[in-house]
Amino acid sequence: MKYYFVLNPVSGRKDHSNSFLRLIRDTAERLGIDYEIYFTKHSGDADDFVRKVCLEAGNTNADSEALRFYGIGGDGTVNEMVNGAYGFPNVEVG
Repeated sequence: MKYYFVLNPVSGRKDHSNSFLRLIRDTAERLGIDYEIYFTKHSGDADDFVRKVCLEAGNTNADSEALRFYGIGGDGTVNEMVNGAYGFPNVEVG
């Protein structure tokens, strides 16, 4: 399973990206998981990113490799991620 962390640096009152970045890297390295960190660049970017990853991974059936996306931002970021993942099997968003 591959893990994707989608960070929205403009969500909230203060940018906490560096804190999350260190925490994610330290934890993922310690656990030995396959991961990628992505910073959104504009509105709609989380949707585009998730959809692109799912398409490139060939996530078209229930036997596809599982992909797990974690949104670090607000409800808008997670909503975009859910929209991008819609219709792809073996994709989880949290």
